Amino acid sequence: CTPGNAPFASLRESLVTEVSGDAEAMRELVRGEDLDALVSAASRWRQR
Repeated sequence: CTPGNAPFASLRESLVTEVSGDAEAMRELVRGEDLDALVSAASRWRQR
């Protein structure tokens, strides 16, 4: 599996369905190119 030309966008898209019930994680995912927010959302998903 390769992330393509936009790896962070691919990761955000993959996490959307996984964190759909977590409003804070969803807010973090929609912050565009904010890498810290993306890492925070991924961390919240991993802690589930």
